[in-house]
Amino acid sequence: MPISSPIPSVKVPNVDIATLFFEQARARVDAAIAAGSPREAESPLLVDGITGRSPCFSDIRQQSLNIGRALTQRGFCGQLERQTVVVFAPSDISFCCIYYGTLMAGGVYVPLGPELGAAELARRLAEVDATVVIVAAELMSTLLAACKLADLDIGQANVILLSGSYPGHATLSSICEESGASPSFEPIVITDSVELKNRVAMVLYTSGTTGDSKGVLLTHRNLVHMYAMVGGYSAQTVRDTISTTAQSRVLSALPTSSIYGHSVLCYQPLAGGDCVVQLPTFDVATYLETIERYQIERLSGTPTLFHSLLCHTTKVNKGLVALAHAPERKFDIRSVKTVGCGGAPLPNCRRQQYSEYFGGIPVITGYGQTESSSIIAGSS
Repeated sequence: MPISSPIPSVKVPNVDIATLFFEQARARVDAAIAAGSPREAESPLLVDGITGRSPCFSDIRQQSLNIGRALTQRGFCGQLERQTVVVFAPSDISFCCIYYGTLMAGGVYVPLGPELGAAELARRLAEVDATVVIVAAELMSTLLAACKLADLDIGQANVILLSGSYPGHATLSSICEESGASPSFEPIVITDSVELKNRVAMVLYTSGTTGDSKGVLLTHRNLVHMYAMVGGYSAQTVRDTISTTAQSRVLSALPTSSIYGHSVLCYQPLAGGDCVVQLPTFDVATYLETIERYQIERLSGTPTLFHSLLCHTTKVNKGLVALAHAPERKFDIRSVKTVGCGGAPLPNCRRQQYSEYFGGIPVITGYGQTESSSIIAGSS
């Protein structure tokens, strides 16, 4: 017989993902100003863990608008035919603005990991029919080789550098500066339920657990549904177990070409107001140093990442750990209040080890798939 949940039915907003999260973030800023905080005192929502670059919501919004405007100048028109922006670079906080700028221009966002070789990159570029590629200069040779293998002619003006320099190619910052002098840009807003269900927002490739990696088409409706369903889970889980400041500092070294890493970087700051400190890759010493420097309160990682901490460090005393191969290098990790772990199964014995490593704090596990638009279940 049918069983009704005691939890109230979820109301799903009838709007695209960019509009939804930008409205939430704007409401949070406006509430802070109404409470007496000066507008110029906006807290950063993202931090580059290496350079210290730290944009607030206003910065993220403006850069997203600049990218959206630049894309429209390259022919993006917001029609249902798919126009894709591929990002091929190490994880960077700029991915957040590229994502939202792409959606504002009516495009489809496709992040690809920097570890891909030319052959696999060629396959994916051809599958998504890349319109624009934003690439790190050090990966340009791989991109050019992939385009040749796939017989793709993307066009020099549509191959844009995220970082570094390469002859004949503009940088993302330069095209954004140029677009700023152009007429005003109106982001695309979608409220039609049929269009929301059919319009693809992003293509994310699976990890290939059961075979070849596959591109998953996620629509605006997929993403909005998922966050309407589980958006309160994290807050509800930790609300009664930890005491936090108004804004939590979260550390991620997750690859932002994965649904887990993408969600932490692009959704958590705008939807929840967290400050996410992003590292381009995982390195034990850099990770621990970042925890100490930014007084990180929450970690988002995988079982492999946390197991690496256990294997390559030793506990000195409560709240202090040292590198196993360089015991003179010690790190204070007492600021960490909770750990989020996903991306792979977590045996209970490992979960207990990770909790004890950080002083007995809660370890929250999440389960999801790329095909489910991220997390669909969790436990604490």
